Amino acid sequence: EPWHERAPMWMELDPVQRVEKCKKLVQKTCPRIFGEKYTRRQLKVHGVCGDTSFTPKKVKQTPALGSSIMSRSTCQDNDTLAAELMQLTKTAPQTPSSMNRYLFYAAAKQLGVSDSDLESVTCNELAALCSSTMNVVDPTDQSAFIAASQVFGEACPHTCCASWEVGCPTRCASPMLSNFSASVATSYGKVTCLGAIWDCNLLTTQVDTHTEVIQIDLSYDSFSGLAFTMLIEAKMSLRIQFLKLDVGSHDDPLCSRGYLEIGGVKYCSGKNPDGGYVILPHRPDGLTEIRWIAQDKRCKFSFMLMDSGEPSEFSVSSVEFATTKEYYDGISGIKSPFYIVFFVVILYLWTGYITIEVKAAVAYGSFVLLWPQFPGSEAKRYCVLALAALPRLLLAVWVYGV
Repeated sequence: EPWHERAPMWMELDPVQRVEKCKKLVQKTCPRIFGEKYTRRQLKVHGVCGDTSFTPKKVKQTPALGSSIMSRSTCQDNDTLAAELMQLTKTAPQTPSSMNRYLFYAAAKQLGVSDSDLESVTCNELAALCSSTMNVVDPTDQSAFIAASQVFGEACPHTCCASWEVGCPTRCASPMLSNFSASVATSYGKVTCLGAIWDCNLLTTQVDTHTEVIQIDLSYDSFSGLAFTMLIEAKMSLRIQFLKLDVGSHDDPLCSRGYLEIGGVKYCSGKNPDGGYVILPHRPDGLTEIRWIAQDKRCKFSFMLMDSGEPSEFSVSSVEFATTKEYYDGISGIKSPFYIVFFVVILYLWTGYITIEVKAAVAYGSFVLLWPQFPGSEAKRYCVLALAALPRLLLAVWVYGV
């Protein structure tokens, strides 16, 4: 499996986009990171690795990613957890969690809850928080802010789902989707609005009968505190093409005044998606949520929802260097099991042959050196040993070493 298919930041991309990201990394990012040494190495690639060849390769469709919907064992209210959100601990250190207590305390006072009732408050008494758009600290990421309705919905899911408010967690809303009519439906999926009726009624949807492209628009200039979630049910990868996104300030990349959240990423006037579109990858449960939270009185967005166009399989060009094939070819490559077995057998036979030759050279040298009836003087004996027996031994060792 190619390494670029396992890169975490590229897993949600289709194969063609993954290849493009990989090319950009190798051709542009790596030279900036590794500098001149990497550039010199790239210039020597063809000289060292040999000629290149290109062959088509089939790549399967992007597999379904894990569900983006948080799962928990129960969708029942937890009054104890709700009460903890309301408790004002003045002696606690100033941490993000204690800041949330102050924010929820302020909301509770607006709802008319007395100080004496804060510790015994129940989910039903605070049901209005299911649609709250005020920002609180995200309990799972204390460097970010999310809507209070999301936090309260985790503590009181039954209360929020009973009134079909935006605070209702998607995992708890999905079993009830069949009881509600979808805002719009096509052959590849449907979109259902989760939120107050007057909030969802501000959405306008249009479906092109020929292409089945869904256009969803929202525009208002007299409301504040608008919140809803669009639940998308689809068994395939989809594409959101933005036409307009006007919420918050262009100088606010944190989207503090409002945002459209897709796949956990917030988009607003100060933070637009790259290329003007977002790919919704295929999920095993087929559910994706798009959350709209806005505190401004004048906001608008418009986008088109369509099939991402991802085919069942892709064809990409695989580049191969001559030296790479020489080393890693499955049958004839130097690193292949067949070649390794062949090399071991040859090495075994060659070692046996050289061993015989060394043994013969040693025997011949011993004969010349130790034969008592050697014809000639001692000088002649050592001359024959140096010019005949010893070179034969050295030649055998040299041949084996080479």
